Amino acid sequence: MILFRAADLAGYRQFLVELARDLGPPQAADTFILVPTRAAAEQLARTLEERLGRSALAPAHRSLGQGGIGSRADLYDE
Repeated sequence: MILFRAADLAGYRQFLVELARDLGPPQAADTFILVPTRAAAEQLARTLEERLGRSALAPAHRSLGQGGIGSRADLYDE
């Protein structure tokens, strides 16, 4: 597990977009981005889709045992 921090929300989102852009399918399947709420997961998924096209990272409550984006509860459910 790696913890990343950013000075502001825009910087955080941009870092995550760059991270997602560099992930290949095997890496994306093993990546989980922890956000505060499911709503934040949905928003980040929309941001990635807007900036990158179809994203390999989906909200965890919609992915089937793969990596994704989600809250702490989603992570424990994985």
